[in-house]
Amino acid sequence: MFLEMDNDADTYEVDLLRCLDEHDVLDWIAQVTGKRWADAEVLAGLLHALNDLLHIQGKILGSPRRTPEAVRELVRENLQFHLIDFPHLAAKFRDAD
Repeated sequence: MFLEMDNDADTYEVDLLRCLDEHDVLDWIAQVTGKRWADAEVLAGLLHALNDLLHIQGKILGSPRRTPEAVRELVRENLQFHLIDFPHLAAKFRDAD
């Protein structure tokens, strides 16, 4: 399960199944922050997309480390309430195992 972000040069993927706890989520945010194309708008969009898919504050922060299967289920539950594409981020969700 990936959040794909398109930039001028290529596509960058955030592997949602590696977002097992708050440290993993923060690591992905830091990785994207280090990209030259990641301006404030991209980072804000990334935070919104991650929160839409993972419910960071309610389900990730302070919770025990999740398994990839638990993250997959969490994302699938949240997808029914959100669009699969995130136009403000030029990103889309891709479910691939």
